[in-house]
Amino acid sequence: MSENITTTTIKIDTTLYDDFKILNVKRKFYLKDLVERCMHLYVNDKEFRDKVFNFQVPQLSPAAQS
Repeated sequence: MSENITTTTIKIDTTLYDDFKILNVKRKFYLKDLVERCMHLYVNDKEFRDKVFNFQVPQLSPAAQS
């Protein structure tokens, strides 16, 4: 990757991020890897872009969050 890199900060649901980390710790697959790959697909693949755009993250009930 080139030196043309942007630093950004986002807020992510803690539980979702923890689940992501647990799934990928052995693979050494980081959030940065996921974001870069997803952004590439989003920009270059209309089917992927439509799928992401139309996807709705399930909301956990308050009982399930504790």
